[in-house]
Amino acid sequence: MRSDDERELLNLLEKYEWSKQNEEDVWFDPEQYEDIIDCYNHNQAEDKYLKALYEAYDLFPENEGIAMRMADYYISIHLLDKAKKVIEPCMQDNPSSMMYTTYATILVESEEYDKAEKIINQLQIQGDKDYYNDYLLGRIYLSRQQYIQAEEVLYKALLVDPEDISIILHYAHCADSKDENLNKKVVQNLKDLTKIHPFSEALWSILATVHFADRHYDEAMQAIEYAIAINGKDEPKHSLKAAIHLAKDEIQESIQESLIAVNYTKDFKFRYYESVAYLYLREFDFVNAEKYFTMALREEGNEVLPKTIFGLFESQLMQGKTRLAGDTLNQAYSLDFDSMEYVNEAKRVFDLGYEALSAEILKECFENSPDDQVVEAAVVCLAYLKAEFETTKDALLILDQALDTDIATQSIYATILDIACKDGRYQKYARKGILGLIALEESGENYEDYLKENFPHLLDNKNYIKAKKSILSDEE
Repeated sequence: MRSDDERELLNLLEKYEWSKQNEEDVWFDPEQYEDIIDCYNHNQAEDKYLKALYEAYDLFPENEGIAMRMADYYISIHLLDKAKKVIEPCMQDNPSSMMYTTYATILVESEEYDKAEKIINQLQIQGDKDYYNDYLLGRIYLSRQQYIQAEEVLYKALLVDPEDISIILHYAHCADSKDENLNKKVVQNLKDLTKIHPFSEALWSILATVHFADRHYDEAMQAIEYAIAINGKDEPKHSLKAAIHLAKDEIQESIQESLIAVNYTKDFKFRYYESVAYLYLREFDFVNAEKYFTMALREEGNEVLPKTIFGLFESQLMQGKTRLAGDTLNQAYSLDFDSMEYVNEAKRVFDLGYEALSAEILKECFENSPDDQVVEAAVVCLAYLKAEFETTKDALLILDQALDTDIATQSIYATILDIACKDGRYQKYARKGILGLIALEESGENYEDYLKENFPHLLDNKNYIKAKKSILSDEE
């Protein structure tokens, strides 16, 4: 049996919807609009909620209740400048403490923490007891890594509303501190709260993530299973289960959980298919790897990621499908070479025993990438590969080509020096490497500090010492 308030709200909604369906001009006051908006929002009727919200705001832009709801919506989609514009006119005429809290929320979301803190402190001095202000204050303390203060105020907020996912999540972040006693306290408090609120899906879910971060995988699995039992399956829960299984090196179980998670997402299916494909690749199941890389590419559509297409290439290559793998590699070459993934793929192909193919990928990178960092990494790898499988001269010539294209960095000059010093016949190049490094020195720096950190073996190399002495004698 419905209460009087429920019947009144139902009648109001029927009247409102009848007026829209029949295009009748019926008057609703701000309080009625607030009830209508809140009801649609609670019932997740998003289209109706937004239509009623914008309609109410157009009619009553300076009404505090309507303005706060409009601002809350803009905050939820992170349009913070719009939220400020909605709130600021209402702040001029004796605003309520709730309005100040909404304004403080916007400031916290905008990372204007000092301004937000002043407002919250003033509210609390005036005797305001809204737990949400404790939550905002906790976020401010977290931003400053003041974990002890954050834990205190967030726990107060959590005791009032143990179902609020944002409060629980930020409280859990207090366990990111370096204070082991504080971290244990956070975990224990979350455990204690699950005993008081055993049917809180949010508490169990966050507790699972905290246990996972602490590498307590069995406890993490138990907590996420409780969350699933309370409110069923969804993407985040099964994604976490997949991660837990993977951390325990339970590959097949991780794959199965990922394939369950993919059923609960529309926008990121390719990530799960790609993850599953790489797990099959890791297990040397190249047939299934190819299948799921293909599915990932189908989901990516026109936004093909180099990592995915290289995964498909590897799975085909390892099955001996050389022609098909070649076609896939050519497809990768048709993309923009602005990703370090090309260099990483060359390294993986080299590790698989395909030295010539690795050199080909690096050469394509060197010649076609618009990104200087990618070119630099490709040239260095290609030079070392040529030094090992061709000749020192070939390696040094490719580094010369990099210098000709204005890729003159410490890494390039140090690589010239490193390769040249392996063979005493290339003193000219050893000198070139040292002089290049000296030219790149900034005030107060010494190129040997760079070598000590990145090429320590060079400092005792006889060819390096010889080249260095010849440069010093030139200066004399």
